[in-house]
Amino acid sequence: MFVLYRPHIEALLKKRDETVWAWAEAHPGEDVFEDRALDITSQMDISVEDILSRIEREIAARKD
Repeated sequence: MFVLYRPHIEALLKKRDETVWAWAEAHPGEDVFEDRALDITSQMDISVEDILSRIEREIAARKD
């Protein structure tokens, strides 16, 4: 499953890091991990149907 969702996981981690760094720069001397208002640092919509369609197209292309 990690291989299947790797691009999504990488993008989410990158966005999380950017969000945490931006918060830390805007709040010097404060602990980003203590801010309860900052509970979602990244999110994205993931369509299992789209992922499966891409896999099916790739399999079909490799058969040709």
